[in-house]
Amino acid sequence: MVDITLSRGTKIWIKGIHGTVAGNQKWSETHVYGSARRGISSSSVERGEFWVIAESGRETEITLDVPVRAGQEVTVLWGGVEGQDTGPYLMVRNEAAGTTQMVMSISGRGYGNPLFAAYASRELRMHNWFEIPSLILGICGVPYFLITFIGNLMQHGTRGPWLSELLWGFMIFFLIYKFYKLERSFPRLQQELKSEISAICTRLLDDPAFIKSIS
Repeated sequence: MVDITLSRGTKIWIKGIHGTVAGNQKWSETHVYGSARRGISSSSVERGEFWVIAESGRETEITLDVPVRAGQEVTVLWGGVEGQDTGPYLMVRNEAAGTTQMVMSISGRGYGNPLFAAYASRELRMHNWFEIPSLILGICGVPYFLITFIGNLMQHGTRGPWLSELLWGFMIFFLIYKFYKLERSFPRLQQELKSEISAICTRLLDDPAFIKSIS
C-alpha cells in the first residue's frame, strides 16, 4: 500500500495485486423498470469476476468486467480515502495483451465515488447549500422581482424607489449564478481527478519495487 496526497490536499491510499488470472467469469444482469405512465423498459449491465493469484500465494477476487483470460499476467490497482477501508478499482494492466485500462468511473455529480466525494468536498458541500435556495428563488423570486419591478415602474416611473428591487435582483442573480457555476465545475473536477489518478497509477505500474511489493 502507498499513501498519496493529491493536488487538492486529499489524502488517499492505493493497493493492488500482481499475479495470474484464474477462474474468470462473465454474465449479464437485466434490470426491468415499469410505470403506468411510461410503460416498461429494461437495461442490461455486463458483470465480470475473476481471481488473481500472486507469486506469494495471496489470492484476491476482482469484480470487474475487463478483457482478461485465465493464465494471463495482470496487475489490478484500487484506492480509497484515508481512514476508509474500501474504495473503487482504478486501473488494470494486462501484461499478456500489453494493455492498460483506467477503470475508475464517476457518474453524475460523483456522490457514489468516495475519491471524488473527498476530492471535491468543498464544491459538493456548497452545491448542497445553494441547490434549494436557488430553486426556490428561480421559481418564486424571479416572478416576484419582475412583478414588483414592473409595478414600481408603472406607479413611480424611472424615479421610483429601486433599492429593494436591486437588492432582490442581485441576490437572485448571485445564487442562481453560483449554483450554475458549481454545476459546470463538476465535469472539470472529475476530469482533473481522473487525469491525476491515471498518472499516479501509471507511475506505480512502471515501478518495479511497487510491483514486487504486491506480487
